[in-house]
Amino acid sequence: MASYNVGQEHIADAQRLAVKYKKNPHKWDENVAKYIVLKSQSKYNTDPVVKYGYCRGIETYKYVKEVLSRFHHYKRLVKENV
Repeated sequence: MASYNVGQEHIADAQRLAVKYKKNPHKWDENVAKYIVLKSQSKYNTDPVVKYGYCRGIETYKYVKEVLSRFHHYKRLVKENV
């Protein structure tokens, strides 16, 4: 879902940063999400493990959060009406 918003390359960069900082590169919350947001800072987007540079990761973070929020809301509605 995040790749749809920002591109697979930026997500791969965030995953490499997660590995570098000993986080799970396959988990979004508190892991990859943190580093996609930090890719807007030069300390992170110029790191040698980052191949695709700067991105406005906060937009991707908010997008994923909103989609997941809607998903959970609809899921509750379906459960209530079954």
